[in-house]
Amino acid sequence: MPNNKQVDLAVLFNDRNKLIKILNKKPALECILVSVSFLDNCLISLLEQNLNQPKIKNDLLAGPLQGFSNKTKLCFCLSLIDPTAFSDLQIIGKIRNHFAHSHLLLSFDDTKIIQQCNNLKSCDLELPKGALKNLYNEKSKIARQRFVLSVIHIMHEIMANYYVTKLVDTTKKQ
Repeated sequence: MPNNKQVDLAVLFNDRNKLIKILNKKPALECILVSVSFLDNCLISLLEQNLNQPKIKNDLLAGPLQGFSNKTKLCFCLSLIDPTAFSDLQIIGKIRNHFAHSHLLLSFDDTKIIQQCNNLKSCDLELPKGALKNLYNEKSKIARQRFVLSVIHIMHEIMANYYVTKLVDTTKKQ
């Protein structure tokens, strides 16, 4: 069952370096599961910040918005994430499901995972075109780095949107 208890974004912000170490050093399964959990918590914080009516918000987060995909869709509908982040979050969710529901241990060597990572676009915003191919000669290493860079980019986008929204709310109250 998904965790919909809000983790304060300040805690997530402070933990981002720990996440980056996991993304770069831990086995693929840990990398995938922890990154999606981290992004899920970021989405919860963003929704908590932007949804009014505490009872309804809690009902939504405990029910229809339990799933990662539904949180992603709502954030996109509310213009809290851009189309690239939305598309990549959908792909990252599919990658997570592929890992979580496989009867065998998967890695970034899996053809389906490589294909999905090649469809991630957020990482292209971080590096010049073709940079990963120049750095790595193995498809699995390129796939992992595309995944890692996309997660980091989306995490920073969500955090920035959270703080901008909070700043706008503070300004309105003054």
